[in-house]
Amino acid sequence: MFEVKIINESKMGSPWKGVFNTLEEATTWMNQQKTKPGRSEEEATYIGPIDLTQDDEWVNEQVKQKRQAEYPDVYEVIEALMESIVEGRDQKLQEVQAKRIAVKNKYPQRNKDK
Repeated sequence: MFEVKIINESKMGSPWKGVFNTLEEATTWMNQQKTKPGRSEEEATYIGPIDLTQDDEWVNEQVKQKRQAEYPDVYEVIEALMESIVEGRDQKLQEVQAKRIAVKNKYPQRNKDK
């Protein structure tokens, strides 16, 4: 995944931004933008293409979204906790924990200390 940002300080708006699957797509889009009013290289600052797969913060956000989609439902977790704490039955809690560990192993986060 590659990101390109275009900033024009005189326009005082949000930067134009695109995210692309390939470097070629990102470069093509960036070059097309340079022909549009207010986006020439003299008028705007171009940032990118940036390889997002090398950006730990971006990768970890993607990991977070994928994990949330596959984690056990909050009600399933609450039910498992209540059965464990109140009723002394740990089977559901162990099953929920096993699901959580499987998801974490499937989508590991990048080391934040790099």
